[in-house]
Amino acid sequence: MEKNYIFFDTTRSLCPKCKKVIDGKIVVEGKKVYMLKRCIEHGNFKILLSTDADYYINSLKFNKPGQIPNFKSKKSDKGCPLDCGLCEEHEQHTCLGLIEINDCCNLNCQDCFANSSSKNKHFMTLKKFKELLEYYKKCEGEPQVLSYLSLEASQLFIHK
Repeated sequence: MEKNYIFFDTTRSLCPKCKKVIDGKIVVEGKKVYMLKRCIEHGNFKILLSTDADYYINSLKFNKPGQIPNFKSKKSDKGCPLDCGLCEEHEQHTCLGLIEINDCCNLNCQDCFANSSSKNKHFMTLKKFKELLEYYKKCEGEPQVLSYLSLEASQLFIHK
């Protein structure tokens, strides 16, 4: 039986339903790149990674060797990636720090990693944001990138 994709690589991933660690394979199908994965309990998943296979493959040459974080905040209990949060097994610095300063978005974007569809309407205080930023700097030294969502928080950086 012939497949309609070209096998490219393997990886470890999580089941989007139960969060168990599962195997994944990266495939090129036409001009797109997908991750195919299967959870014994929840079935098969096909995740779009890129709409441009040439760009995706070319971008891999910019991957750099791991850089251990300056500070590891927790012991490893269940193993990576289940002990998320710079556990002692962590082998890479934070490429993109993310501080979720509110959970009020209700757009439910399919590709959003923040999962911000809470009805709690939580807004982080500026004091808490500064605390988290200092903690991030403790772990990363001088971080290169930080993602956050708020006009008020952006003012903190604009008016240092």
